Amino acid sequence: AGTTVILENHTNERLANDEIKRSREFFEEMIANMSDGLLVAEIKNGKKETLFVNKRVTDITGYSREELATMEPPQFAGEGEKEKVRCKFKEMWENPASIQEFSFWSARRNGESRYLNARISSNRYDDAERYYVLISDMTEKRIQEEQQQLQWKIMRRVVDQFPHPIACYRQDERVFLVNNEFCRLFGCTHEEEAAGKSLRELLPP
Repeated sequence: AGTTVILENHTNERLANDEIKRSREFFEEMIANMSDGLLVAEIKNGKKETLFVNKRVTDITGYSREELATMEPPQFAGEGEKEKVRCKFKEMWENPASIQEFSFWSARRNGESRYLNARISSNRYDDAERYYVLISDMTEKRIQEEQQQLQWKIMRRVVDQFPHPIACYRQDERVFLVNNEFCRLFGCTHEEEAAGKSLRELLPP
């Protein structure tokens, strides 16, 4: 009687599996803690299924993962924005190879308005189409832009109504705003002719 022991070296296979596991854990942690929201959905045989929602999406929208899994994209949009969001997702579904990016005002679960930027892409996975939605909260930036636009409109109105020539310029002496009286005095046919030029170019010696 005897015993035969056959040994096979699976070191490389084991090391490869360990590396795959570490990589998966790394990317899962990175996606879960990224500053943008990520939602992954799949459409198969006409049925939609939400596969993944990271924590940032729940923070931005105020909805739980379970609630998000049952909602359609236009439900996140604020009043007056639902049709735009619906059309963008429809374009994506009709042309999966495209990438759609757009911004819109949304309504959080508590009714608070947030300005979001959404980027949608997709790829074929077996017999299903997978969609990846990256969501960024741009509210603070949008509010700052609107405040700057308002300040600009106020400044524009004040300058236009001032009865004497006015030229507004930066530290490099490049002009960015003049009124009609300035154009009339120094022979500019329109404001664009003066914008971007230095004071040395516009004012006579």
